Parts: sequence; structure tokens; C-alpha cells
Amino acid sequence: MEKEKIIELAKLLYFKPTEKVINLLLDEEKKVLNGLKQIDKLDLSNVEPLDRVDEKLEDLKYLRKDDILLSKEKMKENQAILFKNSTHTKDGKIVIKKVIND
Repeated sequence: MEKEKIIELAKLLYFKPTEKVINLLLDEEKKVLNGLKQIDKLDLSNVEPLDRVDEKLEDLKYLRKDDILLSKEKMKENQAILFKNSTHTKDGKIVIKKVIND
């Protein structure tokens, strides 16, 4: 993805990314693409495809637990960060362009 495309997508969502954020996204994209290249190198010819993600339940025990209960302070901190990065807000909410026609 090019820098200009990131800026264009951000504008559609009423965000104005900093140079630091753009570079971070580009670096993350490189990491993801490199990881996918590593996966492509694996010989999976003897591996049976899964029908469902939860087919082998014993493997799920290694997943981390989601921390869904945030303290009020943490929620306010997260909200402040979101509002700081948004260029359009109204009545305490972030405003974005309508993407689905009713």
C-alpha cells in the first residue's frame, strides 16, 4: 500500500494520520506480507484442512483470555484517544460518512 492510499482512506473516515502513524502502518504491512511469504514456504501437503476453527478444542486452551471488563478510567482514556484522533465529532460521538444506503 502506498502512503497516498493510506491518507486517502483515512480522509474517508475523517482521520488525519500523522507521519508517524503512516510509517507505522507501512511497517506493519511489511511484517504481515513477510509473514505470509513465510507461510507460503511451508509444505502443507500432508495437513488435512479443518472444517471449523474449533474442530480441535484442545488447541484452544492456548489462546489468551479476552479482557473485556475495562475500568472506567481505562475506558475514558481510550475514548479520549479516539476523540483526539477524530476530526469530526458531534454530541460526544465520532461522525463518519454513511457507507450503506438504506
